[in-house]
Amino acid sequence: MKEDLLFKEFAKQLLPEWFHIPESFCVNDLAVYLRYPHLGLLPYEVTSSLSFRDELRKAKKKRKELPNLPFKRKELINWLFDIPIPKREQKYICEHPHLFLLDGLLTKLFRNGDIRYKVLVKLNEIKRLEDPWELYYLTEGMYETNYAKSFLALRSHFTSEKQFAHHFVNLFHGTQLTDYFLSERLLGIVKDIMRMWHQLEELHSDFIMPKVYDIQELHDTLMIPFLQVEKPYQEILYTKDEKNKMESDMPMSDFLLAKSNHELIEAGSLLNICVGSYAEAALQKKLYIVLIRSKESGRITHCLEVIYKRGWALVQAKGKYNQIPEADMQEDIQRYCEQKGITIQTGDIQIELVS
Repeated sequence: MKEDLLFKEFAKQLLPEWFHIPESFCVNDLAVYLRYPHLGLLPYEVTSSLSFRDELRKAKKKRKELPNLPFKRKELINWLFDIPIPKREQKYICEHPHLFLLDGLLTKLFRNGDIRYKVLVKLNEIKRLEDPWELYYLTEGMYETNYAKSFLALRSHFTSEKQFAHHFVNLFHGTQLTDYFLSERLLGIVKDIMRMWHQLEELHSDFIMPKVYDIQELHDTLMIPFLQVEKPYQEILYTKDEKNKMESDMPMSDFLLAKSNHELIEAGSLLNICVGSYAEAALQKKLYIVLIRSKESGRITHCLEVIYKRGWALVQAKGKYNQIPEADMQEDIQRYCEQKGITIQTGDIQIELVS
């Protein structure tokens, strides 16, 4: 119907005169703009995106305020981000709409408008970010009170906003090309840093964060003291039903539940990931860590995180350096999930690679 000229003529009669109807305009769009005509002031690539509409749907207070705003793009953008946005920054994110929602995160992290603008320009060099799904995990929950909590906590480690901005951009540029969702990878690194930082402080009152400011390097550096912490051996006890549910013999590998906190630490050291920090949650059965052991080498090659929340779900599948599994391993993991009745809820496993 979006190609129907009669529909577009009909839409023109209903919408404000200044509203430009894009080629891909559809019935669902018409319903949104009739209810919130102010959104027509923003780039269609922004307002038609699933991320934007989902965040606006969840932000009831914001939606109630929207009809009372003046029909000015400047006022609308300031309202969206809750701070005054400089003119050149507004112009830039409207000319590069794939960065528009990311500016919601940047306004939380960088109060200096000049620094924030430079970050936007640098990030625009990354062509992968033109795919709207690449930034999904960094814009999710943008109107919630704890939005960007991990990034804000990490910022306190840096000596200045300028220094943090430099390493924030470098983290984007340095992300492995094999990772599927760039934002999921970045968020995982930052959350891992904060988890290790807090646990090390709890274990050692005199713990001091290392003066390392490259974010990926800081992540890897923190793993060393974290893994060296002397923790008493704790076996993770499983019922027979849990073992039957989680463990399996697949063509390439054995899928085995982690036996203890020490085994998780060893796996993390081997793969250069901080799965050891999940030991407490695994002991409490808040999650299950399944280790994948290669039949050819006898070594652990990947870790899976499985949780139960209204059903069994795979939420992470990581290899060495947090890389996602290669296609042949993805086949094994998908077959494992199908066999065990586990739904795949992570971008680490790409169904199209194994279909």
